[in-house]
Amino acid sequence: MTNRTLKYFTLFFLLFTISFSFAQENNICGSDIFMKKMHELDPTLADRRQQLEDFTQEFLKNKSEDRDPVKYIIPVIVHIFHDNGIGNIPDANVHNMLEIVNEDFQGNQPDTFGIVDAFKSILGGLDIEFRLATKDPNGNCISGINRINDPVYTYQGGYIDGDYAVFPPLAWPNNKYLNIWVVNKIDVTTFLGYSSFPGTPAQRDGIVIQNNVFGTLPPSGNNNFSGRYMSHEIGHFFNLCHTWCCYDANGEDSNCGCDDNVADTPNTIGTTDCNLSHESCGTLDNVQNLMDYSYVACASGLMFTDGQADRMDAALNSFAGGRNNLWSSSNLLATGTDDESYANLPICIPIADFTASPPPACNEGEISFQDQSFNAPNDGTWTYNWSFPGGSPETSTEQNPVVYYGTAGMYDVTLTVTNSAGTSQPLTKSDFIEISPGSGTFYAPYHDEISSSWPDDSDPTLVYDVKSPEGSTIAFSKTTNAYYSAPQSIFLDNFSYNDGGEHEFITPLMNLTEMESGSTYLNFQVAYSKKANEFEYITLYGSIDCGQTWNLNKIISSNLLVSASSSNSSAFTPVDTSEWNFLSLDISEYAGEENVQFSFRFESNKGNNLYIDDIAVSDSPNPQTSTSTDNVFESTFNLYPNPNSGVFNLEFYWNSDQKVKAHIVDLVGNKIEIDLNAELKKGWNSIQIDLEKYSLSSGLYFLKLESNKEYLFEKFILK
Repeated sequence: MTNRTLKYFTLFFLLFTISFSFAQENNICGSDIFMKKMHELDPTLADRRQQLEDFTQEFLKNKSEDRDPVKYIIPVIVHIFHDNGIGNIPDANVHNMLEIVNEDFQGNQPDTFGIVDAFKSILGGLDIEFRLATKDPNGNCISGINRINDPVYTYQGGYIDGDYAVFPPLAWPNNKYLNIWVVNKIDVTTFLGYSSFPGTPAQRDGIVIQNNVFGTLPPSGNNNFSGRYMSHEIGHFFNLCHTWCCYDANGEDSNCGCDDNVADTPNTIGTTDCNLSHESCGTLDNVQNLMDYSYVACASGLMFTDGQADRMDAALNSFAGGRNNLWSSSNLLATGTDDESYANLPICIPIADFTASPPPACNEGEISFQDQSFNAPNDGTWTYNWSFPGGSPETSTEQNPVVYYGTAGMYDVTLTVTNSAGTSQPLTKSDFIEISPGSGTFYAPYHDEISSSWPDDSDPTLVYDVKSPEGSTIAFSKTTNAYYSAPQSIFLDNFSYNDGGEHEFITPLMNLTEMESGSTYLNFQVAYSKKANEFEYITLYGSIDCGQTWNLNKIISSNLLVSASSSNSSAFTPVDTSEWNFLSLDISEYAGEENVQFSFRFESNKGNNLYIDDIAVSDSPNPQTSTSTDNVFESTFNLYPNPNSGVFNLEFYWNSDQKVKAHIVDLVGNKIEIDLNAELKKGWNSIQIDLEKYSLSSGLYFLKLESNKEYLFEKFILK
């Protein structure tokens, strides 16, 4: 644009002090709202951005044609996030992306023939090359591609419910590497990636991008939109605004009076099509510019201009965000991206990693393990050393072994990998394999009163699984200090935890075979308060295979959890039911399933206490209480004589005329169905059970009676 005299960042911050709006349907790139949020979080960012703009204008004024040529080499680290292998795109995708980016920034992409005549003369480029780092921050050999199994970040990319709430889990020093975080999905439907501008706080300085716009190999599309998305975002990383304006929405008429501080990009309102004769502000638009949204539709001729190349040149020579250190000779040596290192690429020792597919049944079965090791090309000579304590076989040297587990329990798995460079560090995933004690025993609809023994239960099939962050003794427990329904609730002493990490509890298996799609809800009450402005949230996962695989169903943000009217600097305890929120989540996708579990994962961030009560599965999105569809009924349930050798008398009160199933459950959850040989009815029942014909060994068992709305169980000892 031609308005070079505008004071760019004065205008920029005026935009932040007035009402700020976006045309969401045109918001392909999220960098604008990302930078707005960064300024809200860090008031000092304004000064750094203004200093960069002052430096840029002085650099451009003094730039000379006689300047010694500079070759810019930019070390890159690509962090690929995946969900147990889902989204773990191959190395080839990364190399494909870098090839396209290097062509775009050097101005020698093969489709320059398509640039319209009016702009061919100002096709811009830099003597620049993006190279994958071959050394990590500690000097260890690295392929430049880092893989992280993170089923949370890979589906939200740091952006939750309209807010950039979560830092990338791993950021290498921003003055040494260009950090690129590749995810399955960013938790919005309006954009696919976003980038920081120079000066952004170090832990967020880089580019977050979905893997479906990361080069031209699947899952990306083989087109300019997917292939050039990264070039657009790196343009922001090197201080380029959108061609229509820096922080306004694409397509607004008011953009004709705005400025991107680049002299040879004509004023434009911005476009998402490829009308090469488009004139939006009285002159021909450079719709093929990579910093417009034209790459959505243009088949060829996408470009940077000379003016944009000059502006990136200035950013590369500034202190802002350490951009001037990225290409320094000392940093190239430190990151292994200097010419000599790149001419003799090392073979790195593998980094062991693996995933596993679920068994065919919930209580036993074969599990297929998949090698996901990385950090070097697998040339077919790699060797593997697996350890499967409790499995059959207990060890394996296959790349992708199959292991049988026949007993309920939690099992560790360890893998080491060796190539010509050496042997990886052993990777042990503790409690990685969970073999469930049996099929779902909660029959929905039901309302789970939090028992006095929670999370434990005398029936092993009704136990909750509780997990806390590594090294922490604070975990979900029960409390009688606060509840929505007496006498207790689930409680997390998050106030005392005062750290970051994930706290989790997992429900017992539920049988939802009687539920119908469109009328199945997971309901619960929650009480929560913030300390100050921290962001904490719950991710709800569901499983239908006894916890072997989990699907993300809902991210419950803090604004849904907060039930108290104001933040509390002291430990929060709800005073009454008015300080609780009722939440109802549609779980129709699980209707008809036999073995359903839900995982409540609370992401702590030095906040306040959390309470949960009245967990229920219902056919309506309404609160459940102990007077509604209770699963457990208090009643007289007599089994005698106990212990004995096999013939028991059973007396009990049954609440309904519904069909009753009966089975025996052993201590690890194995079930044997039994025939009661009786017409059970609502009210008192008295029958005799002969267990001798079932050939049970002596020991402790449970007798369980259940229908679709209630169950009764009693412990007994067989002599």
